[in-house]
Amino acid sequence: MAAAIPLSLLVLLLLGPGGWCLAEHPRDSLREELVITPLPSGDVAATFQFRTRWDSELQREGVSHYRLFPKALGQLISKYSLRELHLSFTQGFWRTRYWGPPFLQAPSGAELWVWFQDTVTEPLSPSDTDHYFLRYAVLPREVVCTENLTPWKKLLPCSSKAGLSVLLKADRLFHTSYHSQAVHIRPVCRNARCTSISWELRQTLSVVFDAFITGQGKKDWSLFRMFSRTLTEPCPLASESRVYVDITNYNQDNETLEVHPSPTTTYQDVILGTRKTYAIYDLLDSAMINNSRNLNIQLKWKRPPENEAPPVPFLH
Repeated sequence: MAAAIPLSLLVLLLLGPGGWCLAEHPRDSLREELVITPLPSGDVAATFQFRTRWDSELQREGVSHYRLFPKALGQLISKYSLRELHLSFTQGFWRTRYWGPPFLQAPSGAELWVWFQDTVTEPLSPSDTDHYFLRYAVLPREVVCTENLTPWKKLLPCSSKAGLSVLLKADRLFHTSYHSQAVHIRPVCRNARCTSISWELRQTLSVVFDAFITGQGKKDWSLFRMFSRTLTEPCPLASESRVYVDITNYNQDNETLEVHPSPTTTYQDVILGTRKTYAIYDLLDSAMINNSRNLNIQLKWKRPPENEAPPVPFLH
């Protein structure tokens, strides 16, 4: 009588060669974050960043299957031997005097930087002739509109159906004091010797909401007031999904900043030379988005009650 086949071996035989792939770690990942910053002028800045990283040698491997990394961009890298690409569309000017230094620099209009790969010399080695492979274009009067935002959102793994991207409502984003969206593609070394690389796609979007235009008060804000939407669920393809709220100026002009609901944790770091404190909301935390599937982060400035007697009216 033949010996019984171990259960683990039987499972592998049933799965076939493709079953081994189930145990492999995914070669691509998605991280998304939103940073909300109350500005000195009373306005509020919101900066989105979606970072997709793929451990693949696109220009050396015959890639036919795409999961998170956009296929259109992968084919663009392979066909034209791209080394690095930066494309931005910006409406308005960043008012450094009133808003402080920007997170991301971008001129008004459309701007494009492209480095092509030297297919003759070693691809990863630095060269004094890099400027020969650089192309630059700028259209300072290019009008940024919905037609620029729609294809940008389609590059996201969850499009605008889940995660932070549900807040990207065109009619709210384009009625702001400042709007800038960009696509950044670059190779990233996987090890110290850079013997292999990964491709990183970073999609960024920055907006500044003017309190006087929206008529919602000068200091109190919420996700719904800014975007006319709230967060309902995390993107199921994201390995990290967080909202950072800048609470550095927790006490200012005898007023206290209140953030609701309570954050997952707080974090301190030096950003652009200034120590910042952030309240962090982790969307992958099951307790963060409640049963109503509605996370509406709110920022309110409250002045402490004054115990002084009211002034006596002056009578004529």
